[in-house]
This record gives sequence, C-alpha cells and structure tokens, in this order.
Amino acid sequence: MPFLLFALSALVLALEVLETKIFAYSLENSLLFLVVGVVLLGFGAGGSVVALRKELGDIRRSLRSYLFAAAVLLIVAHVWFAHFSDRVTFGFDLYTVSTVALLAAPYFCAGAAISTLLADPTANVHMRYGINLCGSAVGCLVVFFVLGPLTGAQCLVASAILVALLGVTLCRRRLLAVLIVALAGAPLFVYADAILPYQIQSAATAGQLALIRENAAKVPATAPKVQHVDVVQRFDRWDPTARVEVHSIEVTTSDPELSQSFRHLPSMWFTQDSSYGSPLLGRGPSPVGAAEVYDRTVYGLGHFRGLPGAVACVIGLGGAPDVQSALHHGVGSIDAVDINATAMAMVRGPMKEFLGDPYGDPRVTLHLRDGRSFVRSSAKRFDLIQLSGVDTKSVLASGTLALNESYLYTREAFDEYIAHLTDDGVLCIVYAGEQFLHRMLNTVTTVLRARGASKPQDHVMVVEQSAIYALLVKRTPFTAAECARMDQWLHTADAADGAVDDKTGVVVWSYELLSSALSLLAAPKALWVPDGRATKDPFLQATVEGRADAFVQSSPWMLEPAPDWRPFFFNIHRNADMWDTAKRPAHFDRMLRMLSMMGILAVALILLPLLRLGLRGVGAMQNAPFALYFAAIGAGYIMAMSGLIQRYVLFLGHQAYAFAVVVGGLLASAGVGSMLASRFRARPARVMLGAVMAIGLALAAIHVGLPRLFDLAAPWSLTTRVSVAVAALAPLGVPLGMMFPTGLAIVQRSSPLFVPWAFGINGVFSVIGTGIVLPGSILFGFPAMASSAFAVYVFAALVGAALASRRA
Repeated sequence: MPFLLFALSALVLALEVLETKIFAYSLENSLLFLVVGVVLLGFGAGGSVVALRKELGDIRRSLRSYLFAAAVLLIVAHVWFAHFSDRVTFGFDLYTVSTVALLAAPYFCAGAAISTLLADPTANVHMRYGINLCGSAVGCLVVFFVLGPLTGAQCLVASAILVALLGVTLCRRRLLAVLIVALAGAPLFVYADAILPYQIQSAATAGQLALIRENAAKVPATAPKVQHVDVVQRFDRWDPTARVEVHSIEVTTSDPELSQSFRHLPSMWFTQDSSYGSPLLGRGPSPVGAAEVYDRTVYGLGHFRGLPGAVACVIGLGGAPDVQSALHHGVGSIDAVDINATAMAMVRGPMKEFLGDPYGDPRVTLHLRDGRSFVRSSAKRFDLIQLSGVDTKSVLASGTLALNESYLYTREAFDEYIAHLTDDGVLCIVYAGEQFLHRMLNTVTTVLRARGASKPQDHVMVVEQSAIYALLVKRTPFTAAECARMDQWLHTADAADGAVDDKTGVVVWSYELLSSALSLLAAPKALWVPDGRATKDPFLQATVEGRADAFVQSSPWMLEPAPDWRPFFFNIHRNADMWDTAKRPAHFDRMLRMLSMMGILAVALILLPLLRLGLRGVGAMQNAPFALYFAAIGAGYIMAMSGLIQRYVLFLGHQAYAFAVVVGGLLASAGVGSMLASRFRARPARVMLGAVMAIGLALAAIHVGLPRLFDLAAPWSLTTRVSVAVAALAPLGVPLGMMFPTGLAIVQRSSPLFVPWAFGINGVFSVIGTGIVLPGSILFGFPAMASSAFAVYVFAALVGAALASRRA
C-alpha cells in the first residue's frame, strides 16, 4: 500500500502540471488557476464521499474501483474539454459547470483512493501522509522530462494508462487485467492527438493565432484579386514552458504585385500556447526584404546610432527578429536569452534555412534562462539591452499565475538594466499600448531620479509606429548629436521607399493579419526627443512641466511603478476599480465568479458529510470543530506559497527549476515534517503551536531575508544555487507538513471515517485559497498574502490546540 500511495500521489501531481500546460494552450491566462481549483475540488469531494460510508470495508476492492474509474474519467473529461473548451465562459452556464464537473471527476476518484489509504486504521497516518507528500514532490518533476518527446495529448493518455495499471496491481487476475488495459490503451495512445484535438485560445480573448485565422478568412471578401488565404502549420512541438507553433501565410491571388510582395519579404508567425508570438522574417530570394524591416521599423531602432562592434543583450527571442536585426547592424556580440528551449531549437533546426541561420553566427551566444536573472548575474555591461514585446505570460501550476515576464518590467528590473548599461549604452523596449508606455515611462523616470538624474526626461526617447511604442533609455542624457542622429534615422525610414509619405514601404503580412494597429507600413514618428521640442504625449509633457506625479494620480490607469513584491506590471487597473462592477475588468470578474462557484460547491461538500456522519452517531459531531482546523491549514498552505515560484525564477534562472524546487522542495520537506511529527504524537497541542511559530518565522525570513540571500548567491553555480534554494525552503516546509497529520491522528482515534472527510475539507479549502491568492496578490502583493497565511495558521493552531487539550 505505501508504494501505491506514493505512485498515485506522483501521478496526480504530474497530471496537475500537465493540465496546466493543456489549459494554457486553450484558455486565456486569467482562468488558468482553474486547473488547481478542479484538482483540489475533486480531491475534496472524493474525501467527503468516502466519509459517508458506514465503514471502509475491503479497501483493496474500493481502491481498484476508484483507480479504474479515474483512468476512464480522465479520458472522458479531456475529450469533452478538447471539443468544447471554446464554449467555456466561466459563468454558471451548462458548458462551464459541466466542464468543471467533468475535469474534477478523475480527481474525485483519485482523492477517494488517497483518502481511503490515509483513513486505514491499521496504518500510521503520519507515515502515510509523509509518503503522499513525497510522491507528490516527485510527480511535479515528471512533466518536464516527458512533455516535448510526447505531445500533451499523449502524456494525458499515458497518465490514464498508468493510473489503470495501478488498479491492475490490486486485481486477482493481473495478467488478464494488464491485457485489457493494453488493448484499450494502445490505440488511445497512438491516436491521442486525433482523439484530443485541443483548441487554441479564441479570438475573443485576443488569442493571436485565432485572430490571424479569423482575419485571413475575411481577406477574400475585401480584396477581389485574392481568392484564398490559408494559415498553414509548419512547426508544432509541446514544451514544458509553452507549446511552440509556427504558421505560414499561403495566399492564392491573381494580383502580381501582391505575389511579388510575398516573395520579397516572406514571413511566418511564431506563437507560444497559441498566442504571444512574433514574426519570423525570411530572407527570400535575397536578404533585401528583411533588411528593410531592420532599417525602417522599430525592430532596428535600438541601433539608430550605428555603433559597429557593439555588445548587445536580447531578452525574449521569439522568432529571432531582434537577433537578426542586431546581426544586420554589425554588432560585435549578442547574448541571446530565452526561457523556451523549443523556441531556440525551432530557429536552429527546421526554420534555420528560412531565417538564414541567425543562431549559427559566431557572434551569437544563446542562454536558456530567465532574461532578468541573466542580466542580474552577468558581469558584463552592454551597449544595447533589447526587449521586444516580451509578455508570453507562461504559466505553471503554482496556485497563482507564474507571471515571470512581469518581473521584467518592475522598478527593480529597470534599475538592474540601467546598471548593466555602458555609459553610452541604451535600453530599448518595444511594446504596444499607450497605458503600458506611460507606466514604463513613470517607472524609468522614478529609477533615474533615484540614481541622481535631475532631468530624467533627458535620458529617454520615445518613438511610435502605428500602435507600437519604442522606449529608449540611457544612463546619461542623450546628446544633441544623438538627437540629430535619431531625426536622421526616422527621416531615412520614411524616405527609403522613394517618397516622404509617412510610409516605410514595409509590409509584413503576418503582422497585417494579426492587427492593422500593429502594421509596420506606417513610418515611425518621434513622440519625444530631448532637444527642447514639444511633445504630444501627455505624460512626457507633464514630466517636462514638473507635474508627472499629478498626472499619475489623476490617470484612470494604475501607472505607479510595479515593485518586485507586487510584480503584476500588466495589471493597470486600480484596486478601487476591482470592486466597482462598472469598471471591473472582465478577467477579474471571471475570477470572482469562479471563486463563488467553487465556494458554493465547497460548502455543499462539507455540510453534507457532517449531517450524515452526525446522524449515524459515529463520533463525527464531537470532531466537527476540527473542520475549522483542517479548513484553515488547507487555505493557509496555498497562501503561504504565494510568490515563491516567481522569486525563485529570478534566482535559479528558469521556470522549470523554480517550479521543481519550490513545489517539490516544499512537498518533500513537508513529508519530512509529517514523519517527524509522529515522534510527538503524545503532545499534539505543542506540535501545533510550535509548528505555527516556526511557520511565522520562516515566512518572515523568506520575505525579508530571501532577496539578500539570493543577491549574495547569484554568481554561484546552478547546482550550488539549487542547494541554497532547497535549504531556504526547508524551515517553512517542515512545520507546514506537521500540522495536517497531527490533526488527523487525533480524530482517527475516535472516528476513522472522519479522516477522509478531513482530507476533503483540506482539499476544498485549498480551492478557496487558490481562488483568493491570485486576486489577493494582484491587489495587495505577496507579503500581504504571507501575512494572511500566517494569520490563518495561527487561527488553526489555536483551534487545534484547544481541541487537542480538551480531548486529552
């Protein structure tokens, strides 16, 4: 039974991580915490239903049934999701409720199985719970090894087969059972991608691939000489960071001029998780077409001074246009940084010939890690640091969105970029959206003032092309010669097509199909060059007039710099707007609706078993106050994790490392804590109070001392940094792991069937915690969530200690 518990726990956690990646491909990012919610909701329901039984009976038979049901329901739920995810609105409609119920169903069965194993009165509950946590710690690593060699659909089917094989170990006729599983599972695995055709993010939620397809279908109706526009997949590979796809635009047209433009500048579109992409600019019959992009558009703006042999750093590579531009302008070396290994492999492999092999150039050094982490730990100073539209918002199952890209735009991040520039070096950031430009400008000017700049506006330039903005920042003020050079560059970009007509003559068709607001055909224009000329940008005008603070305060958007402790740069809605139904953003409204749905289900799952157990008179009512204890530690655990993965990304350099260390490290150390607590079973009240004191100290140390520790250890090797990171988590993980089994051991003595109900309560309130953490972190920051977690644990300890003392 211990092996079964370990293996099942590992599989469940691996499935949770896998489903996060699947959901990221099909759903908008604000809804991705759903994966944690449905897992924990299913677990809670499973534990509660097991508690309704009169007795555990033959647990081998029950476990076998639960495992086989989980395997079948896993396939059924994902077939439904794969075909109907585009109809999920996250209201109380039929599709949303049925989708949540179906996705939670396999975890209901898995939760029932784990609850049964924990409730076994012949077993040591501390040891069993420790095994459960250690298995989960191993499971969180699995996906990072198998996703890529296998597709998401294949991993899902393989997981279902493995769950069924665990059920086989409990069968009397194992050979026959193995044969049945093999005959049913093999064709499912072979045809997994056809059975589970996961849909892309919809155009309604700004899914880029969907927008390109939708706009491509409209072209023949508006262009009579165009018969057909097809978006053809050229590359597709699942990656633990994000699923990478490349699509080409195939046009059937009787217009020879249009045909020539496609040959002159061929382009494809790169996406991560069906959105958040960039163009791939082909060389065509000659490199002239691509060169026009680098000479006339914002992609070449960082090189406006024409410095040969410059040392450049490119963060967020996408389809490699920034690297291509840097090579075109004759830089001496490029440190190219990205977190997605498959995106790099795509450029170096199947797209190598189309792109002209930019990564094969000896001047390019690739770095697979987080961009800010690279800059922070680098001993170099750069002539150019380039970020173009870096906002992939890659997500992992952490209980919150792991928005590591937001850390690229915090106040501390801009300070680190500027610190790593040479005296004449330039930071160039390209992004769309005026509100984001203003927040960047306010952040940059705040940092420059703190670094001693009396007129921070003299250190920046801003250029607009369509709705795309390029922000250039220097450590020192821009000189008159540099301002004149910018004017010359902009004039050349406009006139290079043979006429000064506010057009570049550059048409990148993949951009045109994505959105006309992102067209590179419009010539770039200066919004601000610090040579005394006027500006039409209201923030810059306010800065020149010395009223920038008043402008920020009166803006309908939140333009204050985003700090590392609240790094949600792309959330520009003020806190007050979140409570105003007329101003509340749609994604936040969906979060609240989802939380209310989970809350209703949670209450039902808790009250129903209590009524049934109490009426049967099996000792449940005397244990009922312990429901508060298990509810508190369920919500508190999720809240205590808030922000940890994000902080660890900066230290370890990659999401995969951060997720494995934080989730795996916490679970493993919590498993140790569970086993350690068994030595003090005679004094549960002391264990609870001591554990909570340790949790409080650990949380304080993490949020106060962790940044300093990470700064000190940043230059060390990855192996050493991982060791430091794991060691830093142990003081938190061990006491966290002591709380739950200590309470279970108390209630198990008088009512063994209370154990699965307690497991259910813990799971259900973890759902509530998950629903609270993301909006809570956005509104109040990670330290507030840590303080709330400590308060919840103090409440749990006081309740638990009082009940334990009374029971003794």
